[in-house]
Amino acid sequence: METPHFQEWFNKLFLPAVENLAKSGPVILFLDGPNSHRALELIGMARAKKITIYCLPPHTTHLLQPLDVAVFIGPLKCVWRKSVREHKLATNATQISKHVFPSVLSRLYAESVLPEHLVSGFRATGIHPLSHSAIKVERLKTAIPFVSSNQPPSSSESIPPVPTATPVRKRVESFFTQFF
Repeated sequence: METPHFQEWFNKLFLPAVENLAKSGPVILFLDGPNSHRALELIGMARAKKITIYCLPPHTTHLLQPLDVAVFIGPLKCVWRKSVREHKLATNATQISKHVFPSVLSRLYAESVLPEHLVSGFRATGIHPLSHSAIKVERLKTAIPFVSSNQPPSSSESIPPVPTATPVRKRVESFFTQFF
C-alpha cells in the first residue's frame, strides 16, 4: 500500500476505530514492514495518539501476521473456491467477469473474515495472549535443499541437517524479545 493510501486509511478508518480504546489502554498497530508504511509523519501521529507501531520482521508474515495465519491460508481459500464454483454452476460461466467479481468478493469477505478467525490468528501467532512458544521451532527451519537427481538419496547419503539458527528464526525471536 502506498504511503498516501495508508495515511488515509490510518486517519479516516483506524484512528476513529481505536479512539475509545486508546483512552483505556495501549493500542498496538502491527505492520507487515513495507517502507511505505513507515512515513515519519505517520509515526509521529501514532505517537501523539499513544499508538505503538510494531513492524513485523521481513519474511515472517506467514508466521506472525494474524490474517495470513488464520484467514488467508484456510477459510478465505475455501470460501473463494466455493463461491467461484457456485457462481459457475448458477450462471454456466467459465470465469468470473470484472462486473461480477465485487459481489463474489463481498460474499468472500462476509463468510471468511469472522471475529473468531481474527482471535484465532492472534492466538496462533503468539501475539495475544503473548506466547513465545506459539510458533513451533520446526516452522522456523530452512527448507531441505533440492536434490537434482531423479533418484532418492541412498541410505549412505544423508540430507544435510537443518540449521537451527536460521534468519527467519532470528527475526521471530527478535520480534518476541520486544515483548518479554
